[in-house]
Amino acid sequence: QLIVASGGKIDLNGNILSSIKNSGYSIVVMPGGQIVGSGNSLLQGNAQENSLYNGGTINVASFDWTSGGTLYNIGSIETSAMALNSGTNLINYGTTNVSGKISSPSGGYVINGSGATMYAQSLELKTQATLINHSKNCHFGNATSDFDNGNFETDCKLVIDGDLTPSHLVIGDNASVECSTLYLHNSGIVEIGNASILKATTSYYQGFKMNGPTSGNPAIFVAGNIAGGYDVASFNNLLYVDV
Repeated sequence: QLIVASGGKIDLNGNILSSIKNSGYSIVVMPGGQIVGSGNSLLQGNAQENSLYNGGTINVASFDWTSGGTLYNIGSIETSAMALNSGTNLINYGTTNVSGKISSPSGGYVINGSGATMYAQSLELKTQATLINHSKNCHFGNATSDFDNGNFETDCKLVIDGDLTPSHLVIGDNASVECSTLYLHNSGIVEIGNASILKATTSYYQGFKMNGPTSGNPAIFVAGNIAGGYDVASFNNLLYVDV
């Protein structure tokens, strides 16, 4: 284990900090501890099931986690890029701010817990990767999925400034998703709960199914400008569609 205790600080100064090269070992940053680094500073995991547990402050140029394991944050993470590969999951109960891209691997999970804050200029979900959001503070510039095979789930507020390209989108009761351009195709399924809303400025349809709640208060889909598409769209249950 590499442990940064309270009051401790590692300054990468443009260098790479790799996790210990034994399988299952971890980097642990305690509350009050810091890992920082400007320039080309890189925090890297490169052995099977290496993990990062951060309760302090991490401010580095980029992450490259190729080993599986979990990045668990209850402190603060600031970085320009976060590349997660080979089954690595990101679980955030603190503040994660990525000025560039978060890339989640096939089958991976990005979880933003209750009360947490997550922002990235771009979220990329590879095949069957899943974003799960439980906080009103979840915001991306774009949220795309590899061949439209990513999954998005929220039971709170999710904001995407640009494109949203889900395969499976689940919006819980009293929740909302807002985006600029919504692409619904590849036989995708959208499920919207009681008194919830999906709002887009522009929509493209290419064959999908949208289900509202079966009882209670209707859900609302604001399609905005329907810019194009083909195949049949299916709208079901208690659902108001505003076109």
